Amino acid sequence: MVALFFFSDSASWAAPKPCPTSAFPDLTNSAGAGAGYSKPTISVTCTKTELQVSSNGMISFAFEQKTPINLYEKIDEEAEPLENL
Repeated sequence: MVALFFFSDSASWAAPKPCPTSAFPDLTNSAGAGAGYSKPTISVTCTKTELQVSSNGMISFAFEQKTPINLYEKIDEEAEPLENL
């Protein structure tokens, strides 16, 4: 009798992970920082291997200025391998 053993990482046998879009907030009806400021945005998508998140970095609540520095929009894009989630 001959026995064969094959070793592989468990991720290659596992079903693909679903895209965790529900873990991110829906900012559609957000109040935003106020008049004169961009509304907050976030976009979450997945490829076969990555979670991709893009945001303009704006806050979703009224801004009360305490310092002379103004809020500004800053596009931020991140990608994370789905296998790490």
